[in-house]
Amino acid sequence: MHHVGAIILFAMFAIFALWLFRLTAVEEQPSDDKGRRNKTYMVCGIVIVVCMAWAGINDFNGKPIFRPESFALIAFAVSWLVKGYALRTIMHKVRSLY
Repeated sequence: MHHVGAIILFAMFAIFALWLFRLTAVEEQPSDDKGRRNKTYMVCGIVIVVCMAWAGINDFNGKPIFRPESFALIAFAVSWLVKGYALRTIMHKVRSLY
């Protein structure tokens, strides 16, 4: 019972990556870039779900859950940075320096 907060948090991370980040407005036609980003979100979401299961198995067996939680957090961070166009913003800044 002491992991309920973590379960809710990581479940929300999975929902963001698997569903919310992949939404497209009804009247919009998804671009090729959106398709690639959606694949990234899907992979990240699946990693989060797998890591949640891994953490549950480890907890049940009395093993540490640090690694699966860390990998799930990294997967969410990647999906968040992709959603926020972080790489595009960084590359634009770097190009403007030259």
